[in-house]
Parts: sequence; structure tokens; C-alpha cells
Amino acid sequence: MLKSGLTDQEIDGLARAGSLSDAIEDWEISLGARNMSPKTLEAYLAAANQLDDFIESSGLPSDIAYIRREHVELFLSNLVKLGRKPATVHSRYRALRTFFVWLTETANAIERNPMDRINPPVLPETPVSLIQIDDITRLLKKLDRDKSFKGVRDSALILFLLETGARRSEVCGIRFIPDIPDTDDILDLKRGLVRLRGKGRKERIVHIGNRTADAFAKYRRVRARQRLAYRPEFWLTTKGGLLPNSLYQIVRRRGRDVGIPDLRPHRLRHQFAHQFLVAGGRESDLMALAGWESSAMVRRYAKTAQQERAIEAHSKLSFVDGL
Repeated sequence: MLKSGLTDQEIDGLARAGSLSDAIEDWEISLGARNMSPKTLEAYLAAANQLDDFIESSGLPSDIAYIRREHVELFLSNLVKLGRKPATVHSRYRALRTFFVWLTETANAIERNPMDRINPPVLPETPVSLIQIDDITRLLKKLDRDKSFKGVRDSALILFLLETGARRSEVCGIRFIPDIPDTDDILDLKRGLVRLRGKGRKERIVHIGNRTADAFAKYRRVRARQRLAYRPEFWLTTKGGLLPNSLYQIVRRRGRDVGIPDLRPHRLRHQFAHQFLVAGGRESDLMALAGWESSAMVRRYAKTAQQERAIEAHSKLSFVDGL
């Protein structure tokens, strides 16, 4: 068993520190008061509860005053041994950092943050999976030939994902007032503006071009003839409003129809970011358009685009042809 390494002062504070499980319950209440998105809340609590389960199963002291750096490092190391993906381990690390900062700075439950000297797990930079432009063209042409409600809807959906890089939850969260077209600031097709609600319920406005706006208008006309047209969700299915998992399945199915393997909404988000940078867009603008608070994701996409730009520049500036 690992040693606690407590000072006498910290041992005196054990009675007020409490158990890890009790601290997690208090943290859940605190997170709920911050109006955090359900998905983020779930991820944060999952990491803390996994740490609690690990400490209990390992026979380590369950009082938060006893938790030390080596305990958290052992937990993260165990995730790696279990074969968890690097992104998962990194996500658990970030969630636990937030938890222990809350324990020390907000709750004042412990004297020392056990994660102060723990470096984040290495997150390998995997190449962004891009889609061939010919494949995208073939997909859109096939959708154009489908004049059914689903065909018109799916065409508008995929164009919107390609042009804005919106997340699934953001797309499905678009609302619409059927009786008052173009007066809701959430959807303004005349100016090509769509308001999205992103992570943490933060709102941002994205722009769509003429082709996507026209696809939206076509969909809105066929939508008005649907049995569920009264519903506030802009995107409809035969059973109700479109859900994120249904959007995922739509994109996968449409990709398979034209031979694009493993087409997912997130790959369309990748494509949007890459094409924006290749076209000369600024990284700071991409960060705002995609709803990212960290520049890490922007750098990941920028690396792919930078290589493509460098190859193009080299083809024009190569000095050997002039020798």
C-alpha cells in the first residue's frame, strides 16, 4: 500500500475533510448550480467516481485528506494498463484536475492539491481523417436526386454540417417557429445566419452560403407538409424531433449509399475545419466558428492544412526547375 505522507496538521484535519464519495456528491451539487451541460457533468462525475472505485478496490484510504499524487498517478496508470484510449485517459485527467481544484480552492476541504505536480498524459496527434472531394460531390449529387422528405432533409443536413462544422447536439438543438418564418433570430435564411447553442449552453452564430440556405428553404417547404410540422424542432423525423444518435445514423447510411466508409458527423466537422484553413481562414476565426475554447483542437487541424499549403507552395517555388 502506498504511504499517505501526511503532516500532523493534515492529520488533524481528517475529521472535517470527509470521504471521497461524500466530496463527489457535494461537487455534483456545485456543478449543477453552474448550469453545466449534461454531457460535461456526466464526464466529470464519471472520472471522479472511477477514481473512488479504484481507491476502494485498491485498499487505499478513502478520506480525501489521504489522497496523494501517487494515488492519482496509479489510477491513471491503471487506465492505460486496461487499454483505455489516450483521449479517454486525458479526459479523466482533466476532469480530476477540475475536481481537486474545486476541493482546494472552492470547498476548502483539503490543504494541498494532489495533482499540482502531475503532468497531463501524452495525447498522440493522430492524422485527421479527411474525405475526398470527389466522394463529397457524389454524395451531394445523389441526395439532390432524392425528392422525398428524407432526401430533402438529409441534403440540407449534410450541407449544413460541411459548411459549419456544427456538432450533432447543436444541429438537433435548432428550433423553428413555423407560423412566423424568418422572424426568429435562431434561423435567418435571408442573411444566411443560424444561431447554435454549443457546449456549456454557450451560443454562437454561424453563416451559411446560398446553396445551403436554398437547401434549408426547400426543407422548410416540405417540412410544412409533415404531420409533425407544429413541433418546435427544426429537424423532424417521422416520430418527432431529430436526435443526435439519429443524425449519426443518417450520415452513416448516406455515406454507405455512395461508398464512403465510416462517414460520421464528426468527420464532416473535420472536413469543415480543414477546408477553412486551406482556403486561408485564420485560426482564431476557426476557433470562434467551431465553438472551441482551447486552441489545441485548432492546432490539430492546422497541422494537416499547413502540410497541404506547404506542398502547394513548394510546387510553385522549387528552385531546381530553374537550374
